[in-house]
Amino acid sequence: MNSLLILEMFVILLIILMLIHLYFRRQTFNSIDQELQKVNLQKMSKKEYLDYCYHLVSDRYVWGCQTWIIFPWRNFFYRNFWNLSGKNIPCHLQNRIFQHCLLKKFARSEVKTPFINDPKQFILVHFYSKVKVDGKWVDVDVHQKKRGLPFGKNILAFNHQKKNEVDR
Repeated sequence: MNSLLILEMFVILLIILMLIHLYFRRQTFNSIDQELQKVNLQKMSKKEYLDYCYHLVSDRYVWGCQTWIIFPWRNFFYRNFWNLSGKNIPCHLQNRIFQHCLLKKFARSEVKTPFINDPKQFILVHFYSKVKVDGKWVDVDVHQKKRGLPFGKNILAFNHQKKNEVDR
């Protein structure tokens, strides 16, 4: 009987944490929407808008490795991630912010969220975006821009390229 009560309390706690998390995400998205109102979306092509969002989000945060492990409270307890300019946030959150921006001009079917898992390269889990522009899918990794990852690449391809350059 005690174990059932503990399980119920745990489930209730998880539900409360998720509701708090959703409320805080709404604050973040409202701040992003206010920022996006400063530009004229209708005059921009999809390529221009993709480039604008890429620089807007990737330049806002510093790069940090494994921030979801080092700063786990940032996953749930920060009220407004948009206000964390100059700090590092985990790749999945930065990617979600980027995709929120993109969905103002792109259809949901044109924006995907793949992830990479390659323990041999010390990549536990890494999220990035694939965006369909002019009929072609483009890899966009806003989290890795400050690490030197070029636009149009994902971290797995970039790491293989770097390794091959070192091996030469």
